[in-house]
Parts: sequence; structure tokens; C-alpha cells
Amino acid sequence: MTDAQPPMPPASAPRLAARLRTLARTDAVLRPVGGAAPLLVWPACAAAAVALHAAGHPMAGILAALAAPPAQALAARLRRPAGELAAAGAVLTRPEAEAVAAARLDHDARTGRATAALLLQITEPVHSAGWTDAEAERAMILLRDRVAAALRERDAVFRLGDRTVAAVLHPARRVDLDVVLGVADRMQAAVAEPLSIDGRAFHLASHVGICTGAMAPRPDGAALLSAASCALREAIRHEAGAARVFTPELRREEETGHRLARQVGPALESGEIRAWFQPQVDARTRRLAGMEALVRWHHPDLGVLPPARFLPAIGVAGLDAALGERVLRDALAALEAWDDAGFGVEQVGINVSKAELRDPHLADRFVWEIDRCGLPPERIAVEILETVTAEDADDVVLRNLRSLRAAGLRLDLDDFGTGAAAIRQIARFGAHRIKIDRSFVAGIERDPETRRIVAAILGLAAEMGIDTLAEGVETEAQAEVLAEMGCRQLQGYAIARPMPLAATLAWARNRSPARPCLAEVRPHGTA
Repeated sequence: MTDAQPPMPPASAPRLAARLRTLARTDAVLRPVGGAAPLLVWPACAAAAVALHAAGHPMAGILAALAAPPAQALAARLRRPAGELAAAGAVLTRPEAEAVAAARLDHDARTGRATAALLLQITEPVHSAGWTDAEAERAMILLRDRVAAALRERDAVFRLGDRTVAAVLHPARRVDLDVVLGVADRMQAAVAEPLSIDGRAFHLASHVGICTGAMAPRPDGAALLSAASCALREAIRHEAGAARVFTPELRREEETGHRLARQVGPALESGEIRAWFQPQVDARTRRLAGMEALVRWHHPDLGVLPPARFLPAIGVAGLDAALGERVLRDALAALEAWDDAGFGVEQVGINVSKAELRDPHLADRFVWEIDRCGLPPERIAVEILETVTAEDADDVVLRNLRSLRAAGLRLDLDDFGTGAAAIRQIARFGAHRIKIDRSFVAGIERDPETRRIVAAILGLAAEMGIDTLAEGVETEAQAEVLAEMGCRQLQGYAIARPMPLAATLAWARNRSPARPCLAEVRPHGTA
């Protein structure tokens, strides 16, 4: 060690600590600009340099040199108002976007007018192999310009992040739900037009989240954008093109979702998440033929939750395989219980997600669990969505399906009629049964067009030697029409609602096979 560093005067240490505490609050507001290094680095360097210089420390000069270039770049950017940056089509940082929204809200307060924030997020190209980073950047510039051209000149339209175009409307006398939904339609229409880049055509879809100034939790820019972001996240959970408007209930639902995401792992381990069962019967005799396993969460505070409330959290947590194993074990235990009680439950259907089908060990796990129980494998039916067969399945998916079928398990095509499965693909996957989607059952007793569609599906299945089951049968009239048309099996509220295992035993003892029997169990959501 050469020269010893001079000690820092005692009085300067508290000043440095105070300065850095102030700096920490500043850092929370500053973000990277473009591809530059994070700007939160330079305030730390600058503040430390000031404090160390006051203390006579030689490191002050080094830190000051590190702080200078980004500080100068930020100073030049901050000299331009956020609204000016938005008008120039810049990619705004979150604080800059909040400044734009705050300015509009301030104008509202002074003039009695109203504004709104709309966040439009672009999905991947839907008819191409994707785009490069350079193509994505050019596309976003073009899309921002398209959206700006579709709105008023004084509306602030800017990019926010990699794939989001934001619009903060210029204050107007009337900004109600009809107005903002009309704006969202114009934004999405501008994005939906084919986009050509370097001779390649891209067809894009989008989702939109909306919040008006009146709906915002607080009258400030941060709250307005945060509420629009909440609505956008809700829209993304739905089909492409969906738009959602912020409400306080939506915020509460999102907070509940975050809570469930934290609890879903322990709930799966403890058995709070387990299978319920919905009966399936022969369409003509109403004899009990099978069951479908439908997962439910017995939440200690929220009651029995349907899968739509927690399956997204299962996927995010990477627990698809663990959930699948739990449902399979519950189904095998249920088969043993029904056998002991003398009920003729031929098979249990288990829904398998696309994520599970991509697990190379799926088939091995299913076969091992079934062998361990000593039950015939044909008593388990693996239900896959028709949309899985309509896609070009990868090698792992095909291997799993072929292995499951070779092991003796049955394959069901679920929600049939909602996808685009061709006859070739149905044969390729070796399906044993088609489950006709509930959308084709509703109104079948009075709609000739619906009957023609179902007749075509039943004819196809008969030609291919595939069994059929109609889902969502809610009335006796629907059940009678389907039986007359030749549908083999029925499932739905006209037969029974989903219920826990113990309730299925009571239901099976008390029902009359000669007529449909409504379940005594109250509904807790549909499958």
C-alpha cells in the first residue's frame, strides 16, 4: 500500500449519508433512455463526488468524471418538456409519460374538461415467423405514426416500452365510455392494417387498456397510467383485439390475483387444490358412463374457486406438471372409490394443457401412476383441446400423445368445433372420442342451423369410428334432441354439476337412471 487515504472528517459522514438517501429517492424516478446505460448510475456518482469533494477525498474527481457524460445527456433531454418529446414520437420513460398525463389532468382541473389514457400493446406477428429487432423497431415507429394519424392532432401519442403505443387524450368537454371505446377502435384499426417492411408483410393484433381521468384512483399522472396498465393486463388475458376499461373492481381482482399467485404453490402441496368430478351418461339410457375431473381450489378465505381464477397463476409458477399429477392421483383414487361402491364408472377424463404436453416426461409419469394403482390404463382419458391438433405440434407433443395411446390410455378431443382440426389431423392423433363444444349445444332444440352443424360432426365421427359426447347440456330438451341425433354421451347441468368425490357417491346412490337428475350440489363455476 502506498499513500494512505486521508480520513474523512467525522462531520462529513452524516452529510454523505443524507445526500445518498436523497439520491435514492431521485433514482426511483430516473430510468434508462433509449439504449443508454441506466441513468440511475450518474446521480449516485455525482452525489458521492460532491460529498467526497467536501470531505477532501481524492475519489471525488474520479466519480465526477464518471458522472459527467450521462448527466449532460439527461440534462439535454430534460430541457425538452415531456409533451414535446411525445409529439416527436420518442420512446418515453415512465416518469415522462406520467408527466404528460399529469399535465392533461392539471388542465382538466383548471378548465373542467376531461382526458383519458389508452395503452395499446402489439402482439407478435400472427402470419409470419416473427421479426428481427431492427424490424420490430421500424414497425413500432410506423405503428406509432399510424395511431397518431388516426387521432386528433393535439392528442399525445408516444411509445412506452418496446411494444406499447400510448395515447393521452387532449382535454375535451366529453370523454365518456363511448368516446374512449371509439378511440380504442381507431387505434386498433390503425394497427390491424397489414404492415410492409423490406418486402415482408406483417399482420398484427393488439390489446388495449383504458382509463379516463374520472375513473383514475387519484387525480395524478402516475395513477392514471397505472390504472390503464391494470386494464391492459386484463385485456391481454383475453383474445387478441380485446379492450378493457379500468374499474375499481378490476384493481381489486388484480390484487386478489397477486395474492393467489403467492398462495398457489402451498395450496397445491397441502391439497387445497384438488379434483371435482362431473358425471357423463349414456344419451339414451342415462346410465352413468364416466366422469370428467375438474380442478377446484378450496380456498380458506375465498371459498371454492373455479380454475379460471387460479390456472394463470399455476402457469406463471411453472406448476402445470404438479397440478397434472395431483389431478391424476385424485382421479385414480376416485376410480377405486367408485369401484368399491359398485358404481359403473368406466373412465375419467383428465384435461392436459399444452404446457404439460410439451413436457417430455409426461407420458412416463402417467403410465407410472396408473401402473402403481393397478388400474387398466383405458380407464383414463386424456383430454386435449382441438386447437392443439389444429396446430403443427412439435415432436415432444406427438411423442407424448403416441406414447399415451400406445400405453392404452384414451384420447379425447375437447371443445370440438371451436378450432380448425382437419380430418387428417384427427386421424393423426388417434382420438377415441370427440367432445362437442357447448356453443353448439346451446339452442340446438330450436335452431336448425345448429342442428345441421352438429349432425355434420356426428356424421364425421361415425365415419371414423369415433365416440361422441356433447358438453354443456343444460335442459332435458337439448338432451332429447342430441340422443335422437345419435350423440352417444351427454355431460352438463341437466345431468349433474361438478362436485367433490364424496358428493358423487351420494349422487350415484340416489339418482334414477331412467331420467336426468339435477345435482344437489350448488354450482361453484363451470369447467
